[in-house]
Amino acid sequence: MQYCGDLESRLRHHPQQVKEEILDKMGVPLGLHTLGFPLAISLLCAVLSFALPQFWIWSAIYAGFNLPQHAVLVGVFATGLGFAIFNCLTAFFTGKGYMLAVRAHLTLSALTLAVSLLFLLAALFSLISGEAIRGVSLSGALISVALALGGAAIATSFSFYRMLLYALHNRAWRKLL
Repeated sequence: MQYCGDLESRLRHHPQQVKEEILDKMGVPLGLHTLGFPLAISLLCAVLSFALPQFWIWSAIYAGFNLPQHAVLVGVFATGLGFAIFNCLTAFFTGKGYMLAVRAHLTLSALTLAVSLLFLLAALFSLISGEAIRGVSLSGALISVALALGGAAIATSFSFYRMLLYALHNRAWRKLL
């Protein structure tokens, strides 16, 4: 990640030199990483993992403010849509070779993992205490944590790194044109 950030900063002043350096590092010319699949799978895992605990979160918020429970889905849909749109923007700019977007994606993945772990803690508390908490299920919490961990694992994989190199290479080509 640090290497890609260094390449991005040098790209502004020496695009040809950076393009040649990236060509040496890229390795295999074709594969799923050239199509952005690691980013797409990581994004999908993050969005699904974030969506699972939303009903529990918004049920607690609505109950805390004594709002009608039939409107909980408004908060769930608005939050899910906003999160998905922001993730799609980070994916778009990551594909364009901007490392700030990669950092934003990794930050969103960390946020998703934190929310999933809170959801798991609530599910474990509900299981241990025997008290039913609205919108909490152990299976949903485990799936949410698994998706968050899977998305984070993909975002830190070698395939993801090679995809970033291809995005930076394409950005260098656009800069030269």
